[in-house]
Amino acid sequence: MMRCKRSLFVFLLALSLSACRSLPSIPDTRAEGTAEEEQQAALPGEEGQVQGFRLGVGDEVKITVWKHDDLNRTLRISPTGKIFYPLVGEIQAAGKGTEDLRRIITDGLKDYITNPQVNVDVTAFRSRKIYVFGEVERPGLLVIEDSLNILDALLLAGGPTLDADQKRIILIHRSPSELELRSINLKRLFQEGDQGQVVTLQGGDIVYVPPSFVANVDRFFDHIGKVLSPILSLERSIILGDEIKRIFTGETERRVIVTR
Repeated sequence: MMRCKRSLFVFLLALSLSACRSLPSIPDTRAEGTAEEEQQAALPGEEGQVQGFRLGVGDEVKITVWKHDDLNRTLRISPTGKIFYPLVGEIQAAGKGTEDLRRIITDGLKDYITNPQVNVDVTAFRSRKIYVFGEVERPGLLVIEDSLNILDALLLAGGPTLDADQKRIILIHRSPSELELRSINLKRLFQEGDQGQVVTLQGGDIVYVPPSFVANVDRFFDHIGKVLSPILSLERSIILGDEIKRIFTGETERRVIVTR
């Protein structure tokens, strides 16, 4: 019976995905890999660049300037999406490709260096990770190679367990200035064909599949909030457990919290 239910879920997921688009080729990677391993998993382009890749918060870049070792830096993109580079100043790096960033730095250095030769390499792809935990068969970390939606993520995590509440899956998305929590109802997708439940995920997103039964709701979500707050780098004044509970209990299907 358990195998039949799992096969049915996988079938429904595949059917829903085929209605939206074909499944992307995404490596089943959950362990924290090295930057070199992750870069090999991406699509290499000319000169070692990654085709279509955009930098995000938490990514680490190594900037080197030929014959100017004093300007070589390894920088991590801040929660605001920016880096600070000598002589150039503050640069909005999140959302840009490595070639875009190289061009910005090159242009900024031209006032100080004749024909600057700049190279930008990504040394850590921290923005390209999605967390899936709770009632799934293989909870953990997924590395994004291509566009990934919530059904893809659940499929890669082995699918929900028999104890999962598929009507109240919680998606948490963090941007530089706000935190968005929303409820995903897979039953509505499978039974009513509601494609609005098929949400495209972004780097740093968290997918939490709650159990269908919670004995003590307040205590349970207080614990979940305390676990997630350090991951999301939230201020202590934001009681994440209470916000998640509002989503779980159906008080609201979407909640946006300003974090700065």
